[in-house]
Amino acid sequence: MYINHEKYALVNGVVLDGTRDMTPRTGLAVCVDGDRIAAVCDAADVPEGYARVDLGGKYLLPGLINLHVHLPASGKPRKKPSDPKKLVKLITSNGLMRRIGVKMCEGYARTELLSGVTTIRTVGGVADFDTIIRDAARRGEILSPRVVASNMAVSVPGGHMAGSLAYEARTPEEAAAFVEKIAAEKPDLIKLMITGGVMDAEVVGEPGVLRMQPALVKAACDKAHALGMQVAAHVESPEGVRVALENGVDSIDLDKIRAGDRQKLHACLARNRAGQQRLARARRADKQHALGDARAEVDELARRFQKVDDLLQFLFFLIRTGDVRERRGALVVSAGLERRRAEFCHAVAAASARGADGEEVPDGENAEHR
Repeated sequence: MYINHEKYALVNGVVLDGTRDMTPRTGLAVCVDGDRIAAVCDAADVPEGYARVDLGGKYLLPGLINLHVHLPASGKPRKKPSDPKKLVKLITSNGLMRRIGVKMCEGYARTELLSGVTTIRTVGGVADFDTIIRDAARRGEILSPRVVASNMAVSVPGGHMAGSLAYEARTPEEAAAFVEKIAAEKPDLIKLMITGGVMDAEVVGEPGVLRMQPALVKAACDKAHALGMQVAAHVESPEGVRVALENGVDSIDLDKIRAGDRQKLHACLARNRAGQQRLARARRADKQHALGDARAEVDELARRFQKVDDLLQFLFFLIRTGDVRERRGALVVSAGLERRRAEFCHAVAAASARGADGEEVPDGENAEHR
């Protein structure tokens, strides 16, 4: 990562500010002070002390963020698939090969940066290569985006990336042990491979078979959370989404979900909306001072519940619009802990019983009472 210690103003460019309804803007100056954008102002009002850099009419936009990266791969299409297990075994076989492997990852990171990507999030890599690249970038030793690193993932025998970019856990105890092993390398997150993927699908077009059983997911998440780390998961089916949410996963990387699963996700969304109605009634009870000591607990549970609802609404939107049938890149969505749903509903029901009037809440009121 390039470490800048200078103050300069980028002028005579066409600025795209990244907002949804953005239009190309000219006549602006983007003032950079070290590693921060200090101001965006009229080109005639550049503060004193900033050296002007003329862009000559080139376009300028915020750095892109790639949320799903496997650094040991270039992303180029192949005529025939390779054996990732053999390649990883070779690249980690001795010190010299490891250095070559790290250099390859460094080159791929550099390509990301020169393509306009200023932050990458790795979600499954070879050994500790991801954190090596991250730390070298932080020290300014290599040209790379900022790296949010995961290193190796945790999978199961026969699971997605098992034996190459992921360890193979056979029991909940092994899953927790692998999380502890990965955490010792000080990555930024833990990655789980909960369902199958496109490359290891048993039936063409059906990559989302559940591979990692719920007990293993829970053990891995519990250990990661005990170590102060968040957990991301590879998931490609509604069943995988459910297992992830019920057992503690913090974010979900959706590579692909079949449009035929629309009804299952719609049912999940409907259950969440029913929960929102119960929450709204409890909010009205709270206004009548009937919630009492349960207020803090319900607020916390509601926050977690809302994260689940946000995920499901986003998934349903993607399927309804058709985008999910086409996209193979990562669609990373913050996920909540659906396993707390029963606690949430119980707490809200108890609060409602102490003062809510029991009326149903019109759809239009949901947002107000969340």
